[in-house]
Order: sequence, then C-alpha cells, then structure tokens
Amino acid sequence: MLEDIRTKMMTRIVQKKKLCNGWKQNYGPFVKAKFDANKKVCVEWQLIWNGENGCELRKGSYQYTGPKSKDM
Repeated sequence: MLEDIRTKMMTRIVQKKKLCNGWKQNYGPFVKAKFDANKKVCVEWQLIWNGENGCELRKGSYQYTGPKSKDM
C-alpha cells in the first residue's frame, strides 16, 4: 500500500512540474486572473496624504484612514 502511494505521488509531482513549465510568468494562471480582477477594482481608489494622520484611501463614499508609517 505504501509503495502505491509513493508511486502515485512521484507521478503526480512529474505531472505538476510539466504543468508549471508551461506557465508564461512565475505564477499560475489562477493567480494572474485574480490579480487582474483586483487590479481593475483598485484603480478606482485614491491615496491621499493626510499629514500627521498618515494617509487616506477614498473610493466614492468609502473612506479609510491608515496609521502613519515610519517608512513614509
């Protein structure tokens, strides 16, 4: 039984490596699709610097204020 599991896992690893070699980027097609969908939504947001309060994100009636970071 363990030999069957080992054999199945070895063939599965080979199949997955072949699948990954067909990718055009360093990530899979599902990740790219999710990124592209989120990119379309994120374009509508505006980042506004708020001085001492940090920064603010706005999209229509939605508004979020983030803490001031030391990196900014």
